[in-house]
Amino acid sequence: MSNTYKDIQDAQIKMMEDYILSHLDTGLKWQKNWEVPTLNIPHNPATGTKYKRTNGLILMLYRSKYGYQSNQWATFAQIKEMGGSVQAGEKSVPFIWKYALTPEEALKRKMITPSDPRINDAVVFFNKKMLLFNIEQSTLTQEMIKDYQIKHNFPKHYYESDKETTAMIESKLHKDIEAVLKNSKIPIIDNIGSPRAFYDPQKDEITLPDKKYFDSLDSYYSTALHELGHSTGHPNRLNREMAGFSTDKISYAKEEFRAELYSVLQGLELGLEVNLKNHAGYIDNWKNVFKNEETQREEIKKALKDSVSMVKYVQENWYPDHLKQEFRVEKQAQNEDVKENKINPPFEIREIKTRISEIQKVLSNPSLKDKTTALKELEKIAKQPLTQFERQAIQRLQNQHQCKGLRI
Repeated sequence: MSNTYKDIQDAQIKMMEDYILSHLDTGLKWQKNWEVPTLNIPHNPATGTKYKRTNGLILMLYRSKYGYQSNQWATFAQIKEMGGSVQAGEKSVPFIWKYALTPEEALKRKMITPSDPRINDAVVFFNKKMLLFNIEQSTLTQEMIKDYQIKHNFPKHYYESDKETTAMIESKLHKDIEAVLKNSKIPIIDNIGSPRAFYDPQKDEITLPDKKYFDSLDSYYSTALHELGHSTGHPNRLNREMAGFSTDKISYAKEEFRAELYSVLQGLELGLEVNLKNHAGYIDNWKNVFKNEETQREEIKKALKDSVSMVKYVQENWYPDHLKQEFRVEKQAQNEDVKENKINPPFEIREIKTRISEIQKVLSNPSLKDKTTALKELEKIAKQPLTQFERQAIQRLQNQHQCKGLRI
């Protein structure tokens, strides 16, 4: 496989296409994680990193394809650091991590030159290739991983889980999803006496059955996220083509697949155990409408792109403040070293781009008559926990615009 970013990205997309197409008749199911029930999403036991969005989806597909029971992934060097080794002949999963450095740090590492046009940017973004192995491809045992995590002061729920801790984490997860649903301000109608769930684009309403119709609360909230995904297509939101969604086979097949992918990606973000369900109507429509494989692959690409936009919209507009803070603290706590053996995604690149763009917009707005107004706006931004890069970016922008005094 080529080492270029585009080649790896294309290979990842093709792998997702192949797997989805090969499982249209059976649905995409994920094995339950039996190591630590409180960590239901792909994660790195050496760093604590949780793999989300498309990265998490890729690892879930690889896990299902090769039958791994483990949800734990690490680099060759990290496995060695934990006391194990990769077994002979095992192949890795290639990843591209996006990460950011201040221009000063990028210059110091000789990753840009003084003449680089990005020298005046708040931060500079880079791509780096990573190779991950599932823990089952190594000689590591859960006891070895536990010893390593205890030695490095990991939270207890990473290596042990009792009923009380599991119940507490699951309760918080469900409350978080309830908060997202509430913040959307979309009416939730209780469909008493019927197991049917649906989104009505004309009324902009979500109808959900009683929880008793589901085999678990996770299934209920996964369905709720699916319907919430549909609602992001409303004209006042992402404005997807929703006309004929309920009656036209093509529109229905496209929109159902987007909502399913969204529920998986959003579940990964929040820590919900998820699966692409085998909805009979969706599967039948997909196979009957998109009979040509080339068309199916193109539709999968479009659906993946749209589902990522749907997650981003919900995060930016409907996440409660405590969730936004938790994710920012999580990113801030992650390892920000980009050495070969230690690289770890310090934060979601989309989030910092949005945040820095917001800061830049405030400071550069020509309609602001003085910097006092800008300072007040920036102080609102600075109330939430900031990563190291965001602090440096704010200070850099302050210096560029001679805007001093922001308390960060």
